[in-house]
Amino acid sequence: MAGSQLKKLRNRLKEAGFIGQTNVKTKGKKRASALPRDDREERLDEIRSEFNKFDVKKNKEHHDIGGRRVKGSEGRPSERKQVELELRKAQYEELVERKGKIGGIVDRRFGENDVNLTPEEKMIERFAHERRINSAKPSKSSLFNLDDEEEESSLLTHMGESLSFEAAAEQEDDYQNDTQSDSESHPKSKHEIMQEVMAKSKKYKYERQKQKEADLDEIEKLDSQFDLIRNALSDDLGRERKANDDKDDYENTIRDLALDRRTAPTEPTLTKEEIEKRYQEKMKELEAQRIARMNGMQENDDDIDDYNDNPDHLDDDHDVYANEATEFGFGLGDTEEEPLIDSDDAESGTDSGESGSDSDSDIEDILDDEGPGLVKTDMYDSLGSLDDLNYDSFKQLFKKSDINQYPAVLSGFLKSKSAKLRAVNKDILVASLAHILKLLKETLDRDLESPNLIIDSFTSAIKQIVRAYPDATMLTVRKAIADIANTIRNFTTDWTLSSYHLVLLSICGVIYPTSDHYHVIITPSNLVMTEYLTMCPFQSVSELASGLFVTQILLKYQRISKRYIPEVSQFFLRFFAALSPRIISHPLLMQASVTSLGFKGELEEPCILGIDFLSLADTPAVYSAMIKKCSELMLTAAKTWADLSSKPEFVGAWVYVVEEFQGNVPSAERFLKELDSLRRLAKMAEKERKPLTLQTHRAIPIRTLAPKFDPNYSIDRKSKNSDPQAQELSKLRYQVKQERKAALREVRKEQKFVAEQEIQSKRKRDAEYHAELNKLHRSIQTEEGAEKNKYEREKRDRKRRK
Repeated sequence: MAGSQLKKLRNRLKEAGFIGQTNVKTKGKKRASALPRDDREERLDEIRSEFNKFDVKKNKEHHDIGGRRVKGSEGRPSERKQVELELRKAQYEELVERKGKIGGIVDRRFGENDVNLTPEEKMIERFAHERRINSAKPSKSSLFNLDDEEEESSLLTHMGESLSFEAAAEQEDDYQNDTQSDSESHPKSKHEIMQEVMAKSKKYKYERQKQKEADLDEIEKLDSQFDLIRNALSDDLGRERKANDDKDDYENTIRDLALDRRTAPTEPTLTKEEIEKRYQEKMKELEAQRIARMNGMQENDDDIDDYNDNPDHLDDDHDVYANEATEFGFGLGDTEEEPLIDSDDAESGTDSGESGSDSDSDIEDILDDEGPGLVKTDMYDSLGSLDDLNYDSFKQLFKKSDINQYPAVLSGFLKSKSAKLRAVNKDILVASLAHILKLLKETLDRDLESPNLIIDSFTSAIKQIVRAYPDATMLTVRKAIADIANTIRNFTTDWTLSSYHLVLLSICGVIYPTSDHYHVIITPSNLVMTEYLTMCPFQSVSELASGLFVTQILLKYQRISKRYIPEVSQFFLRFFAALSPRIISHPLLMQASVTSLGFKGELEEPCILGIDFLSLADTPAVYSAMIKKCSELMLTAAKTWADLSSKPEFVGAWVYVVEEFQGNVPSAERFLKELDSLRRLAKMAEKERKPLTLQTHRAIPIRTLAPKFDPNYSIDRKSKNSDPQAQELSKLRYQVKQERKAALREVRKEQKFVAEQEIQSKRKRDAEYHAELNKLHRSIQTEEGAEKNKYEREKRDRKRRK
C-alpha cells in the first residue's frame, strides 16, 4: 500500500538532499558539495509542481489524437497570474516614479507645426510679429524724432515748462502715483499696517460722533415743536371726521354693492350642430365610465373631484350631497333608468311610464309644479325642524286626504321643503325618506283601486330625494334592503313576499345603476333576491308568483351587464317540475328542492295577476297566467345570455323540462309559444360552438439529399466554405474579434490593478497621517503632563514655605 502524500513529500525531499542526516561519515568517499542556489530553487519548484496537481490546468479535447500536442492544452494559470501581477506592479511603480518628473520643450513659434506654410512664409510672418512687438514699446530715439508732431509742441512754455495748471496737477498726481507705486513695490511692515488700522479706526469713530451730534440736534428741534405738531394734527382729524360723517351713506352703499354676489356668466350661444356634438361627446364619456364600472375598474377619484370642482357644473344649490352623485352612478344617461316594471305587465298591474318620464328631471323641477287638488299650503309648516319630524307627524299630512290624493300631498310636501327655501330642509328631506317608505308599505297593504298612480308617485318622490342626496340616503335604503333579508330568513310556512318588498326592489333598479360590478345598493338587492330563489320551497301558487316577479326583476337588473345568474336558471326548472303532475328529472335539476303541487286538470284562459300575491287563488286560470309568463321570461333570459359559451347546456335543460311538462299537461301547449324559439336558440348555440382542436402545423417533408463529399476535409478546419478568399476574410474577422476581446480584458485588468494600487497607497498615506497625528497627541499630552507635574510641585513648595 502506497504511503500518504506527506510521506511521499518527505521521501522526495530526502532524495533531493534537502532534509535528512547530513553528518554521515563515509570512508573512502569524498563528500558531495552543496547544491548551488539556482539549482536548489529549480529542484524545489519541480518537487512543488509534482505534488500540487491543482496548479496544472488541462483543456479537454473532443478528438484526442495521439502524438499531437496542441498549443495551450496545458498551462499553469496561478504561475502566469503571479508573473503578470509582478510585471504590472513593476510597470506601475516605474510610472509613478516618473510621474511629474519628465517634461519637454513646447515650440510656440508661428507656423512651426503647420505643414501648409513654406519656410519663407513662416519667416515673413515671424518678422512682422517681431516688428509689431517692438513698435509697441517706447524707445529712447522717439524722444528726439523731429517728424513726430505732438499737441504739446503748440503749447506756450516758460523756461521749457508748460504754463497750464492742469499740467502741474498732472505732474503732482504722477508724483503721488510714483510714491504710491514705490510704497507698493515693497511689502509693508507690521508697524505700518497697525498705523493704517488705527488711523481708519479713529476716522470712523469721528464720523460716528459727528452723526450722533447731528441726530441729537434734530431730536431737540422736534421736541421743541411737538406741541405745535400735535395741535395741527388734532385739527386735521376733526375736519376728516366731519367729512367722513357725510360720506357714511355713500361708503355703505359701495360696500353693499361689493359684497353682492356676482351674476354667473351666461353660456355662449351654440348652434344645433354644436349642441348635438357636445351631447354626443358627453354621452361617450359617460358610457366609458359606465363600462369601466361594469368591468370592475375603479374610477379615478381625481376625475370626480375635477368634475365637481368645475364652476360650469355647479349651480347655486351645489352642496356636499350633490358631490356624491357621481359615486352612485347618477347622471349617467337613460340606459340605467329603464323602469323594471313594464307598463303593460299583466302580473304586476303597475305602470311606471310616469316614473320613467321623470328620470331626467331633478328635484327642483318637480317641486316647482303644484300637485292637483292641493289647496292648503300652510299644512306643512308643522314640520319645520328635525325635532318636529317623526312618523306620526308626517302621517298627519295624509290623514285628512283620500288615498287618491296622496300624490298631490306628497308633491306639496316636497315643494314646501325645497332646499332653496331653507338650509335645514335638506336634512328634513333626507330624514323623511324612511317615513315615505313606511307610508308606502302601509298604503300597499290596503285595497287600492288604482295602484299605478300611488306607486308612480311614491317612486318619483323617492327617486328625487335619493338622486339629490345619495350619500345621506344610502343608509336608509340599505336598511330597507336588510329588513327584506331578515324577513326572508324568518319565513317558516308562507314564503310569499309582500307587495312592498317587490316594489322596493323594483324602485332600487330604477334609481341606481344596475350594471355596476359592485354597488352599495344593487349588490345587496341581488343577494337578497337570489337568496329568496334558493331558500323558498315554492309550495303554493303565491310563492311561485313571487318567484316569477323576483326573476323578472333580476333579469331587468342584468339587461345591460348580462351576467349569468344560476338561481334564475334553477328556478325555471323547479317551476315546471313543481307544476308537473309527474316527476321530471334532469342532471341540472335539484330534486331535493322540488315540491310538486299536484296540478291535475285542464288549463283555462289566463287571468290578470295582481301585485298582491297573497290573495291568489289556486285556479286553472292562475296556472295558465304563470305558465305563460314563465315561458316569456325563459325566452328573455336566453336572449340576455346569448353570448355565453354554456348557453347550449342551460337552454337545453329548459327545453327538456318544458317538453316533459307539455307531455304531462297537453293543454299547456297553447301557452308555451316560446318553446320553438328556445329550441332554435339551443340548436344555433350548439352549431356555433367549436370544439377544441390541436394547432395545425405546416407539413415539413424530410430531406432526402445525399451528403456532399469534401475532398479537402480536415478536422482542424472550422470553416466549410470552399472559397479561399472568403475563408481568409472570415479568419481575419475572427482574429480581429479575438484581439479586441483580449485587448478589452487587458484594459479591464489594468484598470482594476491601478484602482487596487491607488487604494493601497491611500490607505498607506492615511496610516502614516494617523500615526503622525497620534505622535503629536502623545507629545502634547506628555508636555501637558510635565507642566502639570511642575505646577503641582511648585504648589506643594509654596504650602511648605507657609
